[in-house]
Amino acid sequence: QESLSPSDFPSWMTEIPAEAFSGCSEVKNVTLPMKITKIGDYAFSDCSSLVSIELPANVTEIGDYAFQYCSSLESIELPAEVTEIGDYAFYYCSSLVNVTLPDKKINIGYNAFSYTSALQCVYGGDPHNYMTVASQSRSSSLEYCEDRMLDFPSCQESLSPSDFPSWMTEIP
Repeated sequence: QESLSPSDFPSWMTEIPAEAFSGCSEVKNVTLPMKITKIGDYAFSDCSSLVSIELPANVTEIGDYAFQYCSSLESIELPAEVTEIGDYAFYYCSSLVNVTLPDKKINIGYNAFSYTSALQCVYGGDPHNYMTVASQSRSSSLEYCEDRMLDFPSCQESLSPSDFPSWMTEIP
């Protein structure tokens, strides 16, 4: 089927098992149930038609090779709870343009973003995350992009530390 929604998964499921959807070339859109906390190794590997996947807020781990060769995947927003992205997790996701990473430093596996040459924007506060993705992607147009939701106060007499995001270490 083209789309997977939360109702397509058993209510007791808390992780997507290894190789669960590997090679399912017809799947284009996936919305995972809120109970999911882990994406297993090779879970969506080689889903060549996968354009979008919505990860629930509770996901903490993306397994090794989880999305490798998902050549139609355009964007991925990793929830704030993610602490680990496995080796080769997004390897050869050649249409991947935007990645949103958590604001904290996370473990990004070996070649997790290799051959994501279409990558243009990495959103996420920790510079370590950006540098890791940038060094792996081989994209010539990759930039660290401002948080889409970041809204600085308009001109005012004074600013306080609470007016700035916690990750900011310098004023550009």
